[in-house]
Amino acid sequence: MKLDAMKRRDFLTTAAAAVAATTLPAWAAKRAPKRLRLGVDNFAVRAMGWNANQLIDYAKELRCDSLFITDLGPFESFQDKYLKNVKAYADDQGIKLYIGSWSICPTSPSFKDTWGTAEEHLALGIRISKTLGSPAFRVILGSRRDRLTEGGIEARIDDTVKLLKANKNRATDAGIKIAMENHAGDMHSLELVRLVEEAGKDWVGVNMDSGNAVWTLEDPFENLKNLAPYVLTTSLRDTMAWPSENGYTAAWTAMGEGLVDWKQYFAHFAKVCPDAPVCIETISGFNRELAVKSDEFWKAWPNGKPKGYKKFEAFAKRGKPIDTFKATACYAGGCVRECRGGVCASGPDRVHAQHFAIPWRRNAGGMQSLSGDDSQGVSRAGRGNAAGIGGVSLGGVSAGCLCERCAGRYGRDL
Repeated sequence: MKLDAMKRRDFLTTAAAAVAATTLPAWAAKRAPKRLRLGVDNFAVRAMGWNANQLIDYAKELRCDSLFITDLGPFESFQDKYLKNVKAYADDQGIKLYIGSWSICPTSPSFKDTWGTAEEHLALGIRISKTLGSPAFRVILGSRRDRLTEGGIEARIDDTVKLLKANKNRATDAGIKIAMENHAGDMHSLELVRLVEEAGKDWVGVNMDSGNAVWTLEDPFENLKNLAPYVLTTSLRDTMAWPSENGYTAAWTAMGEGLVDWKQYFAHFAKVCPDAPVCIETISGFNRELAVKSDEFWKAWPNGKPKGYKKFEAFAKRGKPIDTFKATACYAGGCVRECRGGVCASGPDRVHAQHFAIPWRRNAGGMQSLSGDDSQGVSRAGRGNAAGIGGVSLGGVSAGCLCERCAGRYGRDL
């Protein structure tokens, strides 16, 4: 990062904002939209293997004001002294931390006892969140596999609600809310709303994932409208979708490279959940077919097509096929941890594969319409925004070459 250049941009941005504030009449200043927080979800760059402080440095380099650490792996210790030092470092960098982990549904195939029982896992996350100043602890139920378990997703929702209710006092006493994600095809937005309402919306809310919406047969904007009143945190990315042989195929993409109308999306977002951070979680490079023409597919949907299905179809029919990622030879022979700016450190003429990070190119965010006047409070520095919404794309660091050697070492699992 070129610090001098960054300081100049910071100065110019701050100065411009100050001038605008002094020239606005009082009535206009009062009506100005609240600036949305902008951050990165560490899952987008998990292949880098960075610890918490390194992730904070990365968020700072991208000129974000927030960092969503959605798993506990980056923390080198769970001792209060260490966690307080992490918080102090984040505070010094001007980065607000949001914390998360994985499944707390004890009957889900996705649940793992890495952090103990479901109750112990939740308790640990609440304590870490409180120490780090995160207002919410993000967790998941499971994945699309839960829809095919005994009792289906409704039974898994019931089990999760039971677990949450039994631990309400632990969370509320700590002042921490629980953010349940719509994750990997587990819950349709309206199913997630049921979970939140039954557990208690005063202390349980939502981590909204726009990419996962399509896996539950939803238009991401309709997903937003259903979940917005409950949103505490976000993990956002774009999606391309198109008709295919057995139904529809979806591919997650960088912001602005899919079908979502982000200007419309953030206009609604800013009105309904302005306190939630906009955290970008880019995952790309593979396609998933939703085989809706097959009877087998609907076994996971015993009640038939969910509400909003026609809008999902209209969304998917607007798209066009895109290729999956095709790995090329790694110039440096597995130098994933040395990559910066999407360019291999050992061979600057060789561009590394972008699977977990947003593709490196100017204006890849595709949101210039929001950047010029910061109309929704999303951009950071107009068209020079380093966060990928109308500027150099967020995640400009290559998260991993996917040649056979590197892919084998760092994995491509979701």
